[in-house]
Amino acid sequence: MNIIVAGTLASLIAGSMTVVGAVPVLFGRSVSVRAQDVLLGFAAGVMLAASFFSLIIPAIAASERLYG
Repeated sequence: MNIIVAGTLASLIAGSMTVVGAVPVLFGRSVSVRAQDVLLGFAAGVMLAASFFSLIIPAIAASERLYG
């Protein structure tokens, strides 16, 4: 498969998933404050985990070079 076609298909799939995720927000009922707090806490935890796990491997590699 051509790399341009593969990139275009991947972009279209990602864009369509964004639309699918936005539909409940646009057409759904309002979310309670408690549910918003829970969802924001979950999102914050996911972002912290993503940043931690993306930085831990380079940190271990750097510490092995420094400390043996």
